[in-house]
Amino acid sequence: MATFLVCECAIDNRVLDQIVVQRHGLAVQIALAGGSTGLGAIRSYLQQRTSGDVAISVRDRDYDYTLAEAATTWTAPTSRQLVWRRHEVEN
Repeated sequence: MATFLVCECAIDNRVLDQIVVQRHGLAVQIALAGGSTGLGAIRSYLQQRTSGDVAISVRDRDYDYTLAEAATTWTAPTSRQLVWRRHEVEN
C-alpha cells in the first residue's frame, strides 16, 4: 500500500516535503501535477493503480474557494482534495 500526495508544482512539493515527510516522518510519495487542471486525474490514476493505494491532492485556493471552504477540506475525514488555506500571493 502506498500513500501519495499530489500537488500542483515544485513550490508545493518543497512545502509538503518539509512538513509531511521531514517534520512528521510520514512515508508518502509526492507527485507533481504540473498545475491544478490535472490534480483530479492524477489522483484517480495513482489511487486506482494498486488496491489499497491512497492518493490525496493539495491545491491552491486561487480565489475559487473562500477561506471557510478551504478550511473544511482539511477537517472532512473522507476528503481526497485538500485546499491550501492561504494562497502564496496572500503570504
